[in-house]
Amino acid sequence: MKQDEQGKVQPRAGYAQEKAQNPRYKFLNALMETGSIRQAALVSGKPRQHWVKLRERDARFSAAWDQALESYVEVLEAEADRRALNGEEEAIFYGGKQIGSRCKTSDSLLMFRLKALRPSRYKDSPQDGGAVRVEVKSFLDMTVSEKNETDTDGGHA
Repeated sequence: MKQDEQGKVQPRAGYAQEKAQNPRYKFLNALMETGSIRQAALVSGKPRQHWVKLRERDARFSAAWDQALESYVEVLEAEADRRALNGEEEAIFYGGKQIGSRCKTSDSLLMFRLKALRPSRYKDSPQDGGAVRVEVKSFLDMTVSEKNETDTDGGHA
């Protein structure tokens, strides 16, 4: 084995090129970049089922698979943060011609990220599935009672 000045082991010549041609390396790298098992299998040159079976029987490969997907999720999270905070440039058209552009941010992406990072503060209410409930009956009762009050005092508040 060859070592550098600091005593670190150096890979043999051609190692990086061999590694890049390795189907397992190709699969994991494509999985990390695309998040798609199907796409990663296509890039690797081996069928999807090959990789699924390998994951079931090889703990190290399974851990590398999980790490590749985690890396992909981190890329997606960074992109969501960028779109939520910095937005996307959007063209403005008038009369069929572009007259300008504006930066459009995403409030919904921002809320998703806040819910993910601080669920105790931004979680949906469990009893209503996150929907905003309006007590229509009590609102109507209140409106009717206010109307009755104005009718009985001659329309004067």
